Amino acid sequence: MTSQDSTVADLNDLASSPSLPYLLGVIVVGGALGVLIAFAGRDEVPDNFMVWAAVAVALTAAAGVVAIGGWVTWRSLVRIWPGEVSSDLALAGGVLFLVLAAVALSFSLPTDTSLRGTLLIGVATLAAVPAVMAMARVSTIASRAKTDKPAVVDTFLSLRRVLGRQLRGLGALVALATLALAVSPFTAGLSSGGEPFGGGAVLVLGGVGSAIVAVAYVPVALTLRNAVHALANTLFPMPRHDGQSDVGGSVLECLENRQNLTKLIMGERGIYGELVESLVVAGPLLTAAIGTYVTG
Repeated sequence: MTSQDSTVADLNDLASSPSLPYLLGVIVVGGALGVLIAFAGRDEVPDNFMVWAAVAVALTAAAGVVAIGGWVTWRSLVRIWPGEVSSDLALAGGVLFLVLAAVALSFSLPTDTSLRGTLLIGVATLAAVPAVMAMARVSTIASRAKTDKPAVVDTFLSLRRVLGRQLRGLGALVALATLALAVSPFTAGLSSGGEPFGGGAVLVLGGVGSAIVAVAYVPVALTLRNAVHALANTLFPMPRHDGQSDVGGSVLECLENRQNLTKLIMGERGIYGELVESLVVAGPLLTAAIGTYVTG
């Protein structure tokens, strides 16, 4: 087996789903953390507490899966494709900065945010960092891949699956965090009167989280798509005009082959569709703003 075949095999294994015992163990540990955050020091149970506690446990369990899965994926990608990790850390640091800035801005609002809610936000934020690092490593590999070799198709397919899994995990964290905010019995409203959070406010705050995920995902997906385009151009070169009568048909066939290969690797939905599907919180509203750019 050549080194190229070994790399493809390792990437295919990496893109597969984790084992069930592994997932169950991470879910149990993450859920236990959620129970600790929800019930520690609790003397009385406010209205709607059990609903919020269930969502909090689901959020921490999902955070455990996303964090461990992202970390293992990133370490494996670095092992399979060694190189500088500064770009991975830079993207993760940028996303962390945006989240902290959004949290700091929320504290300037006239709300009463409980320590439990802050802890949940912190858990979700820390869980997102390894996933973003894995996404950044996908970008690094795609930008350095040799697009003049047909075997790189398998590499791009595996990277596409890895990227999609990280995006879905981050989208789940945003959705659960927004749901926890919506049903929280501890958070007062956006007015000094203490009214509950309105649907619009929850949607806006969930939209901020979705936008941050989009900021991390879109550059990586564009890098991968550009690499796929370069591969398609190499595998299906434009026919030269040498006096053939059917040169127009050859050109159309070439363009169709390029389009089919791009769809095979990047998926039928494309970058815009993936965002709409994965960012369930205000997905259509958020992705419409960048739809023109990423679908061009």
